[in-house]
Amino acid sequence: MFSFALTLLVTTAQPPATAAPTTSTLAPVSDKDYAALILGPRAGKVVVVNFWASYCLPCIEEIPALQELAREYAARADVVFVSTDPPTQGAHALSVLKRHKVEFPALRPGGPVASFIVSNEDPDPFIKMIDLEWQGEMPYTVIYNGKGAAVQKLPGGHGKAEFQAAIDKALPLPAKKP
Repeated sequence: MFSFALTLLVTTAQPPATAAPTTSTLAPVSDKDYAALILGPRAGKVVVVNFWASYCLPCIEEIPALQELAREYAARADVVFVSTDPPTQGAHALSVLKRHKVEFPALRPGGPVASFIVSNEDPDPFIKMIDLEWQGEMPYTVIYNGKGAAVQKLPGGHGKAEFQAAIDKALPLPAKKP
């Protein structure tokens, strides 16, 4: 068994409307509050949840593609990064996101991009809650439809085209014109 923790990146204080956001921290997410923190604020939208770790090269390589898709699909889909680094490494995970230019004005619950860190001391309940077949390998991405149902699971590293195809598949079909 291995151990890991997932953390959520949120802005800690809302700055005045004229000031740019300056303070961000990683906030914990567990198997008990995952749905409320990650899926609840995004009801009605496709949600791409990417489980990553700062020490995982394929995880880091996915960040730019996911960031680009977050911008392209902002009206219909949200991308959420969930770090599996230990909670004590939250500052390091945050620095990795900053180094890869994750857009911080959007790093708050309900925004087009968000980042969390797992806080469970025992990671098994969290892993089993996400996917009974997931063994904890990184990266791991789950695509949820607008109703909050997991519709696709993507273990391992993927490129923009693969993520885009998964998002497109999860989006509702356009209404037929009479």
